[in-house]
Amino acid sequence: MTELPASEPDDTTAEEADLSQEPFARNVFLVLLVVAIVLPPVGMLIGAFNMDKPSRRKQSQVLLGIGLLIVVLYVLASA
Repeated sequence: MTELPASEPDDTTAEEADLSQEPFARNVFLVLLVVAIVLPPVGMLIGAFNMDKPSRRKQSQVLLGIGLLIVVLYVLASA
């Protein structure tokens, strides 16, 4: 009897899953900081959705904090 060849795991899906758990790259995080300053609700949403990833938690807190600070400054300036 011949044995079936062992199926090799799909490396692309394993790499994609690992990348979603990694911290944001420096250049991506800088873009996200600019987005959080220009569009605070978007930055806050990105921060909130990434809070459950331990390696991105600190970056998410920064995005949430900046978004909240900009919203507070905007409200104070318009009052």
